[in-house]
Amino acid sequence: MYAELYELSNNNMDLIPVISRILQKFNYPKENIEQRSELIIHSIDSLIHRHTFYGEIVDTDEELAEYITELFLKFVGFDK
Repeated sequence: MYAELYELSNNNMDLIPVISRILQKFNYPKENIEQRSELIIHSIDSLIHRHTFYGEIVDTDEELAEYITELFLKFVGFDK
């Protein structure tokens, strides 16, 4: 089980280049892009795991997706 979770965690790190490109589009300072990308990935991953394994954060998965999207937009500096 730990090996599977570790592999899943490593796969999440494959998203760093994608998140980094998004941050670049929002003119995020280049020296902080990789660190911020990792923080975003770990934050989203933590929310999903908390919601799934320890009790719902919100009532539905759709609400969680909306919440995570809103959080991501705040991370990149785009507030509604």
